[in-house]
Amino acid sequence: MNPSDMWEVNDRLIYAHGSGFGLDYGAHSDHSPIPAMDITVQAHMGAIAMTGHPDSPPVKAGVAFVDFLGGTHPYGAITTALFERERTGQGRMVETSMSEAAFMTLCTVLGSWEKTGEAPRRGNKHAALAIAPYDLYQCTDGWIALISVTNRHWRSVLEVIGRPDLVGDKRYADNTERARRMDEVDALVTGWTMTCSKAEAAEALQAAHVPAAAVREVDEVVRDPGAHERRALQWHEHPQIGRVPLPHSPIRWHGSDLAELEPSRPIGADNDAIFGVELGLSEDELTELRADRVI
Repeated sequence: MNPSDMWEVNDRLIYAHGSGFGLDYGAHSDHSPIPAMDITVQAHMGAIAMTGHPDSPPVKAGVAFVDFLGGTHPYGAITTALFERERTGQGRMVETSMSEAAFMTLCTVLGSWEKTGEAPRRGNKHAALAIAPYDLYQCTDGWIALISVTNRHWRSVLEVIGRPDLVGDKRYADNTERARRMDEVDALVTGWTMTCSKAEAAEALQAAHVPAAAVREVDEVVRDPGAHERRALQWHEHPQIGRVPLPHSPIRWHGSDLAELEPSRPIGADNDAIFGVELGLSEDELTELRADRVI
């Protein structure tokens, strides 16, 4: 049913539409609407072309970030429309698309393209090669990610790695100079990271207020003590697959308790309640639907 017809009955209604590319994208194409999944939108919007090392084939992001961008943006659209309705009394249609949400993630890449007309893959380095240090650095048992955005960060890095003598060195005075000597900068950092574990390196840099983190495996992530202390992750016994870490919403309302999490129920576990009690179907009708594999 057209929203306009429903608005004639209740003009406070809010409709939300989410799609891969937008309601009227490719409207003149024989293929509209275009099917969309995370990997295909990553490809369409340049994320895959930007991921990987310069001498290697492009690869998709290891996580389904487009799917989640496509879900969080409708939340913002709906809540904004609800706020507007409280002011105006009028509902409206809101729309988001996965591709348009994903475009925003190209911000750093666009900086390179706008300056040079090109945006090659940079691996783990800054997309425009404008910041150093900015990379993954090897430790004795893995890697850390490190970025030095400001001169204050750089001075702190030098203190941590035991090279305070370079604090006033004009060769590394600012990001422009450091980027020109990226290999030298990376060698200075790696010379230190190779002497400690990734946890030790990350802790030392974080204590100096430098943006740095250990490259953690999934097993390390789900066992993060800080996340469990905040109840962002919670261990639950799932009736089918055993002990699992369930994530809570990343949105917190201070002053309100977190809702209790419940593991997902098996498929069809509530059929009797929904179809029988709520919809009033008889046991014979439910048996027939099961036999026909409708439910």
